[in-house]
Formats: sequence, structure tokens, C-alpha cells
Amino acid sequence: NVLVTISGATYTVVTDSAGSWSLDLGASPVVTSGTPVALGDGGVYTITAAGTDGAGNAAAESAT
Repeated sequence: NVLVTISGATYTVVTDSAGSWSLDLGASPVVTSGTPVALGDGGVYTITAAGTDGAGNAAAESAT
């Protein structure tokens, strides 16, 4: 699984067998922590993706 945080709201996303993932906010995903914010065109949002592989190696990346 990958934890994706968008401006304070965290979503748990399941990876496929290749380790790929995506988050469709239009599908009303369940927020696992925090409060979702309304996203609008031209807004600035901080997005972080974090995960751990089968060997226990953790990684995270953020962008605004």
C-alpha cells in the first residue's frame, strides 16, 4: 500500500502486482486521516506519497 497525503488528508492506496498505483479523487476515496480540502484549478497543494516495499525499505516523496 501507498499512503498519499494531499494538503493534510491521507488516503491509503493499494498497489497492483507491478507496484503501480493511482488515486482517483473523483471516485470519492475514503480518507484514512485528516480532512479533505476542496481542490480547485490554480490552487497550490502539497502532495506526499509514502510506502514500504516487501523488504522493509521505506520511501517518501513530496511536491507542491
